[in-house]
Amino acid sequence: MAKNQTYHERMKHIDVKLHFVREVIAKGEIVVEKMHTEDNPTDALMKALPGPKFKHCVQIMKVEGV
Repeated sequence: MAKNQTYHERMKHIDVKLHFVREVIAKGEIVVEKMHTEDNPTDALMKALPGPKFKHCVQIMKVEGV
């Protein structure tokens, strides 16, 4: 929805936040890109992960002391 601005019936409930994000993307202030699940560091903050996957996510985020 952030990239494709065509109207869809199911988008009626979307509020001002989406319009703000669209505007920021249109200005080029942020870029939305697809990220493979194996390289998504936010998994470490949102899921229970096995040790090696957690360490990989922490390394991607460049967090020290973990």
